[in-house]
Amino acid sequence: MSIRSRVLLGSATVCLLSLTAASVFAAESTFRWRDAQGQVHYSNLLPPEAVDRGYEVFNSNGDIIKRVSPPLTPAQRAAAAAEAKRLEKQAADRAAQQRHDNMLLRTFNTVQDIEHLRDNRLSALEGQLRLVREHQQMLQARLSGLQAREAKLVSAKRAVPAGLRQEIESTSAELADARKTRQALEAERVDTARRFKADIERFKQLQADGRVQQ
Repeated sequence: MSIRSRVLLGSATVCLLSLTAASVFAAESTFRWRDAQGQVHYSNLLPPEAVDRGYEVFNSNGDIIKRVSPPLTPAQRAAAAAEAKRLEKQAADRAAQQRHDNMLLRTFNTVQDIEHLRDNRLSALEGQLRLVREHQQMLQARLSGLQAREAKLVSAKRAVPAGLRQEIESTSAELADARKTRQALEAERVDTARRFKADIERFKQLQADGRVQQ
């Protein structure tokens, strides 16, 4: 084949490829996708296997108008759900902090106001604890007396009256409830002190930042 013939053949091939590409993009919608071997394909109809690998959609000018990513794997879906949950919690925490900040700024004018309320709350809890401790001591004394009577009867090999056993059981139950109440109040006292300490620190920070109620 002569050089002239080769040049003509090459030009014809280039023109044919150009016309082919133009005809592909001239369609209303053209899809570009890759097969399992990574080979790029263009077509006017999207084959089912392309959906699982992702694809792109071109308009008649050859511009990409849509990109569709491959479906997420189970692990990717779980990660996306976890991230969405994290962001949702983060937003909820920010909103809750904003509401709490507004409450502090709306309720108190100075740190001393917060300390005054804290002292009142702690004093009230201490009063409740004192009453519960006294009640617990009274129950413990009663139970000890009942148990001593029971032990004396058993030592003398005498029958223990059903009423005495019943009273021991009911007093033991009351004492157990009193202990739970005392533990709950002591935990509340610690938590109240902790929360007021955090509120005082936050109030100081809000004042230093020049924050106002929103």
